[in-house]
Amino acid sequence: MRKSWWLWILLVVLVILVLGLMFGTGYRRGTQLGVSENPVVVRAA
Repeated sequence: MRKSWWLWILLVVLVILVLGLMFGTGYRRGTQLGVSENPVVVRAA
């Protein structure tokens, strides 16, 4: 049971990292991912 929990946690972390890379590069490039909607994310990055 605990091994399955660790696998789920690892999967969630990987998904968050992938999404962070995708959207992070999108925000930095100024693409059409809603930069005007989230100015705080651009400043944080």
